[in-house]
Amino acid sequence: MIDKRYMGKVLIKNIGTLVSGDYHNAILKADAILVRNGIIEQIGNEKDLNYTDIDHEIDVQGQVVCPGFIDAHVHNTIDDYAPMSQTVNWMECYLWYGITTILSEGEQGPGYPRFFDDPIGAKAMAIAAKRIFDNFRPGGFLKFHGGALVLVHGLTEQDFKEMADAGVWLVAEIGGGGVYLPEEAVPMIRWARKYGFKISTHIGPASIPGSSPVFADIALAHSPDKYAHLNGGSTAAPWDDIKRIIDERDPKSYVEFVAVGNQKMADRIANYMGQRNELDKIIFGSDTPTGQGALPNGIQRMVMRMAAFNDIPPAQAVA
Repeated sequence: MIDKRYMGKVLIKNIGTLVSGDYHNAILKADAILVRNGIIEQIGNEKDLNYTDIDHEIDVQGQVVCPGFIDAHVHNTIDDYAPMSQTVNWMECYLWYGITTILSEGEQGPGYPRFFDDPIGAKAMAIAAKRIFDNFRPGGFLKFHGGALVLVHGLTEQDFKEMADAGVWLVAEIGGGGVYLPEEAVPMIRWARKYGFKISTHIGPASIPGSSPVFADIALAHSPDKYAHLNGGSTAAPWDDIKRIIDERDPKSYVEFVAVGNQKMADRIANYMGQRNELDKIIFGSDTPTGQGALPNGIQRMVMRMAAFNDIPPAQAVA
């Protein structure tokens, strides 16, 4: 990935509250951060940090400092344009709302191979999108992990090896389009795991033309790393299916809430995950920019809602 880091030494000082992004250690006892060449070098109290020859000094005047947000679920083209809503520069706009990292859940647009069960095109698109976003930082700084493969008929183990060799590591939400039935998807999932891919599965009814209904039986057969939009994208699965997924999934896997999903269901899931001491297994995505449009403050809204409606400390909601 192209390196856009600032090559110099920066001191960030007078921090009021430093949020770590670690659910289990959410607030750090520190008032300063020293950054060298774009990488955090020291965190602590300013008086204790070892620094000289600072290139830039940033006085945050007692404000809260936290890591950039991650949007774990978008549907993108290969540039900063959303054709469904005709939105220009949506990625750059997300950056200004604190989102510094985005993960694709499958590139999509008019004529894209995912909609035509085209294995050669799907493979080529995944590789091309990965390479494009390795060299393209929207807004100059946003880190975009593109090239999420949509599973379609005809993909082979050799295809997965070649994609992995080219840097592709994401399988887009299974059921969002293409292959999804376990008898067809599970062999591909095994190949993907063999070559280091991370797997996501769509949960709930069909949402767009070409998508499929995926409930507990199919989702658990996939055994993904992430159960996408468990609170609905936009319509949630029945509670019995959701509860079974939470209870029977691999405990290392994550469940995702999206900003355009069913917020009442998100609250119910959060309450149940809290009872299981698994709030650290919830992640946030926007599931945009689709028919619901772009939502640059989507992750911010999810963090605030989790804190306000579920009595989760704000610093832990950020994590």
